[in-house]
Amino acid sequence: MKMIKVEDAIGSILTHDVTQIIPGQFKGRLFKKGHLIQEEDIEKLRAIGKEHIYVWEVKEGQLHENDAAIRLSNLAKGDGIRASDEIKEGKIDFFADCDGVLKIDKEKLMTLNSIGEMMMATIHTNTPLKKGEKIGGTRVIPLVIDEEKIKEAETLITDKIMWMEPFKAKKCLLITTGNEVYKGTIKDAFLPVIKKKLEYYGSTVSRQVILPDQKELIIEAIQQGLQENVDLIICTGGMSVDPDDVTPSAIKESGGLLVTYGSPVLPGA
Repeated sequence: MKMIKVEDAIGSILTHDVTQIIPGQFKGRLFKKGHLIQEEDIEKLRAIGKEHIYVWEVKEGQLHENDAAIRLSNLAKGDGIRASDEIKEGKIDFFADCDGVLKIDKEKLMTLNSIGEMMMATIHTNTPLKKGEKIGGTRVIPLVIDEEKIKEAETLITDKIMWMEPFKAKKCLLITTGNEVYKGTIKDAFLPVIKKKLEYYGSTVSRQVILPDQKELIIEAIQQGLQENVDLIICTGGMSVDPDDVTPSAIKESGGLLVTYGSPVLPGA
């Protein structure tokens, strides 16, 4: 570090905290160690009696934490991701810049976090997000880092670590099954629930069909939906609680693949 005149300190990095004391009003930190001195800071420093100040003397081959963080950010963020405008103490946050599904290359993320003196953390891959929601952040740990560390990251990671896949609007056929709904014994409650869930992804229910528990009719409705070229066919009914529900059989006989059945959760537990 070196001592320089306050007026010559613009663009320099503080090597220590600077305390401000206003008798009877305030006593605390005016600037934190690592602060990058701006032109507007000069009068504040003079106001607390500073004529000279100790700053960091950056040597060749070293980077300030904020400069290094910018390079990590550029390395990481792909399409549909925005970095925070403010860089604070070597940290940059990431946000979704569109509605869509977050994609994370977990191997590349692990590679970066294994280099040392830098880190990056995100929420889970395949998380649906709305524009503006926070994804994670990256940070350079020391105040000054060897540029070789950043170059190592740039050499090892040639593709983006994270990106967004925008939602694509889908048209959905909703097939609601159940004798009690078909006969009007109870009111259908599936349509508003499904519509709300699809709206989050920018998709819509183009048509709803309410059918009795007859496998042939359900198969016919599924086949008609396929001919209409809808993007999604959603079947609703009492499949989880009614052993006589024929909807799963109708789906399989229509060419569908039964991937999972039920959920390992006890309702109400």
